[in-house]
Amino acid sequence: MPKSPIIMEKSYSREHSLFYCCVWNESNRRDFENHVRTNVRNLIFIGKENGVVDVWYEKEGLAGLYTFIGKEIKRDSEFFPRAKKLFEQKWDVMWPYNSGSKKVETMKEMTSFYDDWMLWWAPMAIMLCIPDIADVPKDISAEAMAMRSKVQHYSATGDMVFLDFFTRHFPQYESIKKVLTPDEVFSLENSPFTDEQVRTFEKRNNAFVLFNSELIDPASLPDRMRENNLIFETIGGKDSRGFLKGMSAYGGKVKGKVKIVHTMKDASSFRSGEILVTPMTDPRYVPIMKMAAAIITDEGGVTCHAAITSRELKVPCIVGTKVATQSLKDGDMVAVDADAGIARKVIV
Repeated sequence: MPKSPIIMEKSYSREHSLFYCCVWNESNRRDFENHVRTNVRNLIFIGKENGVVDVWYEKEGLAGLYTFIGKEIKRDSEFFPRAKKLFEQKWDVMWPYNSGSKKVETMKEMTSFYDDWMLWWAPMAIMLCIPDIADVPKDISAEAMAMRSKVQHYSATGDMVFLDFFTRHFPQYESIKKVLTPDEVFSLENSPFTDEQVRTFEKRNNAFVLFNSELIDPASLPDRMRENNLIFETIGGKDSRGFLKGMSAYGGKVKGKVKIVHTMKDASSFRSGEILVTPMTDPRYVPIMKMAAAIITDEGGVTCHAAITSRELKVPCIVGTKVATQSLKDGDMVAVDADAGIARKVIV
């Protein structure tokens, strides 16, 4: 009997470099076992022409990771203190760079930052997961939530540290800075890229795929999926009435025109009073969140950046719709009922 296919779930969609994706991938597929005795088995990063990367996890594997963390907390009383200690040690080293008060000036310094970033990622991910795991002792959940709140605004700033360093020190390669692996970047300490290498890297600006730690030709992705018995999840996202459905992060009822924001370039044309529809927000989005009549995201839960910030700003917000950016388009008039966590198109 054929095995049931393994379902891959899109968990994240944001503007990031391949360098950042490699850090994420290596931590998940190689370093997690140092903490929870398991690694992520299937993980796919799909980079698109607009610079946005879709991240796909094995659906059951992602749920299993939460289970493993919960079991380790119960099994080993030192698990949480150990992860917290490493988290704090590496965060203290990284903070001057992530906060912008210090810049990376040499390749040696960039390599050191990369090493710290790699070691920090797994305990950071553990802290982000713990508050969402049932049956975790309240004191541990509260500590993890405090740490999560402290750093979730900065979890993606390592990418900015890298891109700032690369832009200042290798301006001749500006056009390919977002499509280089760490090994390719670090090789520049010994010699410049050849013209042939640059041409190869430039092709990645159209698309790249990091498939289970291997950078592959995007055209080969369907074959790789079949070979590994993987399928991409097909998402609904609407209720029986055809309304877009998510979780209420901050209540309120408003109507307005949709503006889809995938990148900071999209954000530059956002207008006051529009409905911000985006995969997820981060600190760079706060200026347009202040202008928004309401916020709707594909991703997230009640403790995500969009949810926390919308409550601070008192802007109606629905999170976790999964398909808002696919179901809506720029200029659509929508009625948002954030009290009920639903939104619907309005015919004008």
